[in-house]
Amino acid sequence: LSLRMLYFLFAIVSFLVTSAFSLNCSHLQPGFYICDNVNSLSPDNCSSSGFKAIQCYPAPNVRCNGKVFDGITPGFWKYERCLFKNGTRRFDIALLCSVFLGIIGVDRFYLGYPALGLIKLSSFGGLLVWWLLDIVLIATQTIGPSDQSGYAMLSYGPYQIKLAVANSTFREIIHSEL
Repeated sequence: LSLRMLYFLFAIVSFLVTSAFSLNCSHLQPGFYICDNVNSLSPDNCSSSGFKAIQCYPAPNVRCNGKVFDGITPGFWKYERCLFKNGTRRFDIALLCSVFLGIIGVDRFYLGYPALGLIKLSSFGGLLVWWLLDIVLIATQTIGPSDQSGYAMLSYGPYQIKLAVANSTFREIIHSEL
């Protein structure tokens, strides 16, 4: 074999090896990429599924998706949880409806549950038990609007965020489905 043929064979083998073992950019470990600084609690660009896409940039000289990145070129999209809000149901109004008019089911009508509102109306607030339970459930933001969006909060209003811990003690913030 000539030297030229060995070089050509080496180039083909190295190309096949590097392309076969190239890492997918979305599987990079933290520290090997930087994402745009986006506030995940902000409802801007949040889909109805509760996720928003964030552009991420692999660090310089990191090889993934079959190429080497320079730290400026975008490499992949990361999807993070966010608070989806439709903006039509306010928390303070829902709580006030529940406290003062919850006996006749106005709170359930306001949140978009007309069938439950009629049942609550006809049973006088579930003999006052359902009325008291709904006050607690709305105050703790366990019950939200029927379209699965979050409450439209005033700027000083608290958001409920649930913290889930998996078996591997990896912590992930999961926003409640209000």
